[in-house]
Amino acid sequence: MADIIESNSSNTSQTNGEDSAQHAQSADPASTGMSEIDKIKAAHAARRSRRARGASAAAAKPPSPQPKPATEALADEDPAVTKVRTESEQQVEQLRQELSNMKLEMGSLRRNHIQNIKQLTESRDMFAKQLAKEQDSTVKPSSANAKKLEDLEAQLRAARTRNSDLESENEMLRDDVKQLNFRVQASKTFDAASDGYEQIVSELVMVKVRCAQLEEEKEELLRMNKEFASTAHVLREANGELEKSRSQWVVQCADIEKQRTELETKLKELESKATNAVEAQTDGSLQDVKLN
Repeated sequence: MADIIESNSSNTSQTNGEDSAQHAQSADPASTGMSEIDKIKAAHAARRSRRARGASAAAAKPPSPQPKPATEALADEDPAVTKVRTESEQQVEQLRQELSNMKLEMGSLRRNHIQNIKQLTESRDMFAKQLAKEQDSTVKPSSANAKKLEDLEAQLRAARTRNSDLESENEMLRDDVKQLNFRVQASKTFDAASDGYEQIVSELVMVKVRCAQLEEEKEELLRMNKEFASTAHVLREANGELEKSRSQWVVQCADIEKQRTELETKLKELESKATNAVEAQTDGSLQDVKLN
């Protein structure tokens, strides 16, 4: 019986020593003599303090630069977007690492506490059976065994309290997981929005280049239009001069036609007079011949 008590006591002490070693990183060095419940409360307080400091640091962090208009974002927006994305990725990676460490710590603590509860329960049952045997045999239970049983009952209650505290810590971890998932999703959304914004800026640059080309083409067309207008004015003036010359030529042609008609009339008159003269001369010659 004494061997069983010593074995259970050594197992309990060994397990508690492992728990204390796991809490040594987050607990204060002055808490070496604290009870297990006090250590758990101190660990909870330290974790809440870390979370409060993280929240205050996030609140004190200057707001992310607002997207500038597209005309101003062409020069300096890309480095700012890269900086913000890098900071977001670092924060997400830090939260993931912290969550992974917390999960490992809570898993180890939970396994150790479950093992302690199991051992304490087995020891309590064993002492209860022993006391029942002693009572059945009308043998007064020893005060040492009764004291051991009371100690085991107290340790079992403390272990159950620690288990309840672990459940509360597990709920806090679930909240941290939800918050981390939300931040990861927000980071993905921000990355997608940044990629879309960079694409819009790139398209805007292409549109501006095309607008500059169209502006140059417009200036060239305006210059050609002025040249065409000047040429058209010269052609209109030349056309007016040609029209005046054509009118003069028409008048001259009419005068020439009139003169030609008059000359033809005179020519016909002269031909008629010549014919009459020839005929008269011929008739005179014939009469002279007849007279002779």
